[in-house]
Amino acid sequence: MPGAGTIATHSHIAAGCRFGSRSFAYDKLGAMDPQSSADLISSLKTSLENLRRTLAGITEEHARTSPGPGHWSAIECVEHLTIAEEAMLGRLRTGEPLAEPIHLPEREARMAAGVAGRATRLQAPVAALPKGRFASLAEALDAFTAARGRTIEFIETDPDLRAMQVTHPLFGPISGYELAAIMAAHSVRHTLQIREIRNLTK
Repeated sequence: MPGAGTIATHSHIAAGCRFGSRSFAYDKLGAMDPQSSADLISSLKTSLENLRRTLAGITEEHARTSPGPGHWSAIECVEHLTIAEEAMLGRLRTGEPLAEPIHLPEREARMAAGVAGRATRLQAPVAALPKGRFASLAEALDAFTAARGRTIEFIETDPDLRAMQVTHPLFGPISGYELAAIMAAHSVRHTLQIREIRNLTK
């Protein structure tokens, strides 16, 4: 495991990026290719707003309906998003300083595209699996909105996320900036999933 001041660029990082080999344009959903903190904050806000729009008008019964065994419902997607957002923000808050900022725009874009896209199925960590902690979809969405607000507040006050190292369960050691871009892309991924769920459970 690399120590503070280094970011791994070996095989486990590259393997994690392969599923994003194609170039994706997710700007309409909020997972852009952010190159500055302002872009990153815009991406986080836009992806949240698109999640809220996707959930608009859904009934509680529909929110709890899954397409079938082994598939999440809409409310479970939002619960997972909330758990993951809180966990990733915790990683940002405890990130280790790097000796030099790391700016790898192509890798940042590959990671974000790979997370946002639905072409490859990813297994959520056990700790991020939904467990029915919310009594309603509104409560779940409020919790995620609050968590996303805390993420944005942190990014607004942090001097340089690229000068910070964190560890992601899939990608391993990455910069804080890469993690924040993944957070925006993660909500895009599950917004797309919720759209699929709504279409399949009409």
